[in-house]
Amino acid sequence: MRLSWLREMYEGACTRRQWTLAARAYLLHLVGCTIFADKSATSVSVFYLELFVDLRHTGGYSWAAAALTHMYEQLGDGSYANTRQLAGYVTLLASWIYEHFSSIGQRQLRDDYVEDESRCMKYVVGSRLSTLASVRMQLDSLCIGVVQWMPLKSIERCVLLSGFHYFQGTFD
Repeated sequence: MRLSWLREMYEGACTRRQWTLAARAYLLHLVGCTIFADKSATSVSVFYLELFVDLRHTGGYSWAAAALTHMYEQLGDGSYANTRQLAGYVTLLASWIYEHFSSIGQRQLRDDYVEDESRCMKYVVGSRLSTLASVRMQLDSLCIGVVQWMPLKSIERCVLLSGFHYFQGTFD
């Protein structure tokens, strides 16, 4: 399903005050642009619509686990030498890499970052800061001494770090 069509559905549902339909369209668009993003960048699978049939249950789903599973599958596909593009929640992947592997990529810290914000907000990310070839070379030379080990202290902090804090609510 095209993301542009979902945006139109959302706007139309809001105009007609059809809040449940608007919430479904918004959430499907949100997961299609973030945790279940595909290489098209213009569509989302209708498979995920099933997740929003009963909106009362969306707050109980393990969105972080789903995002990590999807990203893991995409990383598996992206590990082939002939792969030129990666799908999945690339913002989450990039911020995780920036946090834990200081020698990989070129990062710029935001001057106005506040520690209570999602870690995804900590960095200024540009699409041309690192090339695929340079990142592959950095990965090949990676050693355990440059990994930033930061065990999480609480589930709430884990949710905040991953950027999924907006999925914790429930809908009536």
